Amino acid sequence: MFLIAAKEKMFYKVSKLNEHIGKTINDKYDSQIIPIVGELSGFKTPIKGTYYFTLKDEHSSIGITMYENVYKQLTFVPKDGMEVGLEGKVNFFNKKGTISFKATSMQEYGAGDLHKKFELMKNKLKDEGLFEPRFKKTIPSYPKVIGVITSRAGAVISDIVQTITRRYPLAKIELYPVAVQGPQSVKEIIKAITFFNKKNTADVLIVGRGGGSIEDLWAFNEESIARAIFDSTIPLVSAVGHETDHTIADLVADKRASTPTAAAELVTPFTLRDLNERTKAAVNNLYKATTKQKDERKKQIEFLKRNILSRHPKNKLIDMQRHKINLTKRLSSSMDSKIEKRTSDFNLTSQRLHSLRPTKKINDLSLQVSKQRDLLKQRIKSITDHKEYSFSEKAIRLESLSPLRTMSRGYSLTYKNGVIVKDINALSKNDQVEIKMKNGEFNAIVKDLTKNKEEIQYVN
Repeated sequence: MFLIAAKEKMFYKVSKLNEHIGKTINDKYDSQIIPIVGELSGFKTPIKGTYYFTLKDEHSSIGITMYENVYKQLTFVPKDGMEVGLEGKVNFFNKKGTISFKATSMQEYGAGDLHKKFELMKNKLKDEGLFEPRFKKTIPSYPKVIGVITSRAGAVISDIVQTITRRYPLAKIELYPVAVQGPQSVKEIIKAITFFNKKNTADVLIVGRGGGSIEDLWAFNEESIARAIFDSTIPLVSAVGHETDHTIADLVADKRASTPTAAAELVTPFTLRDLNERTKAAVNNLYKATTKQKDERKKQIEFLKRNILSRHPKNKLIDMQRHKINLTKRLSSSMDSKIEKRTSDFNLTSQRLHSLRPTKKINDLSLQVSKQRDLLKQRIKSITDHKEYSFSEKAIRLESLSPLRTMSRGYSLTYKNGVIVKDINALSKNDQVEIKMKNGEFNAIVKDLTKNKEEIQYVN
């Protein structure tokens, strides 16, 4: 095993350790087909015909690789939360030091724990009547204030704000930022719903987040959030995940939107522009469907034509003649290949006998020594040139990062009580500040402050 000595200790190189681990694992499991069972997670659209997902239980998880030929043999559609049985082989990837399971078959084993929990909660709340249409509140046509409960970061808030601003700029947007997954998400979402109901200024609420696995969306399947949505006196639109994702929150909410953008469209007035866009989309879809049907009919006609022609006696005779010609060519090619191989073997043997002469070996070794000497000289020169270039480049970079160079372009530094001012909110009227420039410094007093306007009002 290759080791590196450092401070009187011997260390394995990472590559050699991974190589050793991989050999141990592959030697033991390479020829074994192992059956495992667990819950599907992260099952997504394949990447270049290969499916990558996770199989887990209550204690552990393992990455799974499944090729398209295996997927095509399945008799069901895999979904996150399903409990399945897999057969396959264990693989260890030396480069990354990771273990993966290559699946050769998959079968339904039963519903996963989270899926079972979801169905139990859904049936419980359904029996209590929380999903009934008679409890659904009407979404106002022209809301003045729209409350948004989602994460501060990410595309969700951006999509909602852009859509509302485009469709109905008169509405005011109040964002209550919350965690949308993790241990704190349930408490924060309930707190936000309660806040808007006590304040009673929002005309409609949007609760949403982006898509994800059943684990990522699980906060919106909790009973406490479902009851907070049901008890809300303000109409509430649920926009959790993508179109294919469904949660308990979607069923309890007054309206369910397939995406955050769709939620923003639901709470804003319907515009003539939207009508035109929907009409264009419908016409486009109709054209695509008609074209697709036309192409399919053409393919069917071509298939029937080829089928009829292939059964004609004349074509059968032609096929037999072609087959005869192909057999003749293959026989001739086989004989030529054998003659060529025998000739090649003879020439190779002759070359080997010639190469075994002592004088030739001495000459070859002398030539190799000369080449190695030249390569060593080139390598030494290359390393020297590289070091010189690297030193010059770092010197140039160091010069470019100099604060004095930056200040020479007209920039300055502002200090308050010896501390650099980074935000205008740190200054007040009549504050005394020190301004440093490249060739000097001076003191000043703040007379007036102008702050940039913010588009979104954040509340806590």
